[in-house]
Amino acid sequence: METRAKLPPPGILLDKTVLLVEDGLIIALVVEDIATRLGTEEVLTYATVQGSLDALERAKPSAAILVINLGDIPADGPAHKLVHRIESG
Repeated sequence: METRAKLPPPGILLDKTVLLVEDGLIIALVVEDIATRLGTEEVLTYATVQGSLDALERAKPSAAILVINLGDIPADGPAHKLVHRIESG
């Protein structure tokens, strides 16, 4: 028996801004496409930790999708900054 994943509602990201931190071009394009189909107003895509940290100084994304490692560099800096922003309001 085949089990299918439950799909999110089509407008779940309607009018939201998503921060995408991904260094793989094909994966980034696919994720951008999915986010757009779910209603995202804007996808801010960065392939480096520094680029994503700089983006967080300028923007407040509604959601974030982060790769674990960018090449050999852990991508936990943007994650920690997002958690701190959420905790401090």
